[in-house]
Amino acid sequence: STLFGAIPLVFIVGTAVFSTRGSAILVAANILILALVPLFSIHVTPRDLFRDLLALLFLGVALIVAVSSRSRTENERLEEATQVNQKLQDLSNTLGEHIEDLNERTRKLEEYSSYLKGAAEVSRVAASHTDPEELSRQVVDLIRQHFDLYYVGLFLTDKKEEWAVLRAGTGKAGETMLADNHHLKIGEGMIGWAVKYGESRIALDVGEDAVRFENPALPETRSEGALPLRSRGRVLGALTVQSRQPAAFNEDIITVLQTMADQIAIAFDNAELLAKSETALEAERRAYGKLSQESWRALTQSGDIPAYGVTPKGKSLAFSKEENPKEMKAIREGQIIQKDGVTALLPIKSRGQILGGIRITKNSESGKWTKEQIQLAETLSEQLSVALESARLFDQAQRKAEREAIISEISAKVGASMRMDTILKTTVKELGKTLGNSEIIFHLTDPERETDNGNKTS
Repeated sequence: STLFGAIPLVFIVGTAVFSTRGSAILVAANILILALVPLFSIHVTPRDLFRDLLALLFLGVALIVAVSSRSRTENERLEEATQVNQKLQDLSNTLGEHIEDLNERTRKLEEYSSYLKGAAEVSRVAASHTDPEELSRQVVDLIRQHFDLYYVGLFLTDKKEEWAVLRAGTGKAGETMLADNHHLKIGEGMIGWAVKYGESRIALDVGEDAVRFENPALPETRSEGALPLRSRGRVLGALTVQSRQPAAFNEDIITVLQTMADQIAIAFDNAELLAKSETALEAERRAYGKLSQESWRALTQSGDIPAYGVTPKGKSLAFSKEENPKEMKAIREGQIIQKDGVTALLPIKSRGQILGGIRITKNSESGKWTKEQIQLAETLSEQLSVALESARLFDQAQRKAEREAIISEISAKVGASMRMDTILKTTVKELGKTLGNSEIIFHLTDPERETDNGNKTS
């Protein structure tokens, strides 16, 4: 009876632990053991054995069904868990891809922001410099620094627009090429092509560009860009940008670099216009200064302007002008204080030309000239120079107005008559009145009469 009680207990525990297949094997093993009991025990009747086997069979089937149901439920749960895990894995992969894409976009945005910052810095430098040499040196260094490039060079066309001449380059390679007067023919190489056609040219792999010039001074170049310097419809030169990395220049970088190159070109164009304007202004100043000097020379030689002086008591005197060569030499050499310490010579200038001078002598009791007194005297001398030039211009304008009025009056009187003799008489009469005591004879030339030597007679 102990055996019959233990077998179902082992059977129940085993089916709870094993799978459906294991439970079936265990049930079969229990039935087999129970069937073999009569062989070892005479106290078991066939009726009791059949009853126990039948009960054991029903119990085993029930337990197997339960185990099968449990296994199916576990499999379904396992499958659901697997699907959930797969979805979580897919979601994790998608999230990772989005994060990677976001990081890439962030990197590109930071890179583009850095490019814009560099472009703004280059534009600021371009706008603040008017010297082409200094502008060239600074922009190539700034572009190389902000865009992390291997080499940057700036070319400008020559006067005949036949060659693109290197004006600035970075690093030792730039120094070497500048020392060698590096230049490229327009139309040849990437630089020459960009200058000729006014368009940028990019070589993402320098070995595949048939136009590119192979420069032995830059052996590490893997990608290169040539950007034209365009301003007001002209191409002034080109900018070369080179990198050690292949395919280093994308569309965004090229757009920023080309915009920056155009701003640099405008700065060069403005510097050229400024230089031309300054040259023209200087030429105008020299011409006007020469005319002013000639006018003053004619005015002084006419003797209409005497010399003036004032006594220690404040009485003004006018006397004939007698130029002292030593004093004028001292004025031209800028020797204001003379050896006696009480005499000062101040120049009277107009547009850099010395018109005359002022001699001021102090009483010996008043002491020597102080710095403040000399500065005051110089200021008054400058104001006197301006006033004299204004007076000369006013006198010149008056004389010109008088001449134009006389010409206009004579023209009106001459034009009032249609008779030849009246016109001639009026012309001679009015010229005589205008020129004062002058003999005026008017001749008409006969075009048909000629002298023997071929000259016309009058």
